[in-house]
Amino acid sequence: MQATLKQEIDARTAGRQDAERENPGCFWGDNGVTLSRAEANVFAIDYADFPRMQSVWDAWFDFLGMTMNGPLFYSREAIERERTLRPELTAGNEPHLYGRVRLVAL
Repeated sequence: MQATLKQEIDARTAGRQDAERENPGCFWGDNGVTLSRAEANVFAIDYADFPRMQSVWDAWFDFLGMTMNGPLFYSREAIERERTLRPELTAGNEPHLYGRVRLVAL
């Protein structure tokens, strides 16, 4: 059976946590997002939660269709399954917001 979105988020988070353990002091997300301990303190972010926060943020972008050419961070199957299971989260929104925003910007 294909991994669920939660399983994919958990795996991505574990990888990010491993990277933090290998290079402590500055979380560097695999999508270019950085967060130093000093920044975490200023913005009252629990530094230990940041890898999961970033993984969930990436999932949200995929879920809402805000990435070009389909899901960028997680599998298409997991994203589509969650959209089917949680239609209330996309009610009234076309799940391809990136394309809509892009057209408005042009």
